[in-house]
Amino acid sequence: MDDKKCCDAYWIKQLAQSSQAQHEAEQRAWMEKHSQNDRDVSEWMDHLFENMISFSDQFDQMTSDISQQIEWETPAFHHVDCNDILQESDRPPGDKVYAGHLTFSDWSMMMRGYSHEIQIFIIPSNMLLQLSVGSFDSRTYPPLVRIKFHPDSTEKAHLKYHEGSESLDKEINSHALPELAKAFFSALVDKKRQN
Repeated sequence: MDDKKCCDAYWIKQLAQSSQAQHEAEQRAWMEKHSQNDRDVSEWMDHLFENMISFSDQFDQMTSDISQQIEWETPAFHHVDCNDILQESDRPPGDKVYAGHLTFSDWSMMMRGYSHEIQIFIIPSNMLLQLSVGSFDSRTYPPLVRIKFHPDSTEKAHLKYHEGSESLDKEINSHALPELAKAFFSALVDKKRQN
């Protein structure tokens, strides 16, 4: 009987190790396949943020009211783990999220990038932490803009914007990023002024 338990334990150990090795190989293959897209998404977001940070600095110089000034955090990669899988997302644990934000005292713009998509949210500043750690319910404040890349190429993307009765659905390329940065920055300032 002890021999059978030992054989079973060895068999289970081999099965577990084989499964783990296969899982790790699949994750490595997935990361290699998506690493170029991650770089492209991060480049687009970095370009958007460079413009918006420049606008923020100029905006702050033109206002003496500290409550009207903008704080920002440049985008950085964060790993999704089992404890903070985004509620509205089918992103698996181990996926990378590239996220950064611009913040007034009461309203914030959060930008998140995945392998094939950038999402832009304008949310109350007190919800920023919830969004960044993944406990945010995007049905309350859905993404204002989604930029979806083609799975095989990030030279071009599909932009979808929807707020109230306004909407836009069009193909864009990286040359549109400075104008998009202006539009996103203006949307955040307008949201601040409405309240």
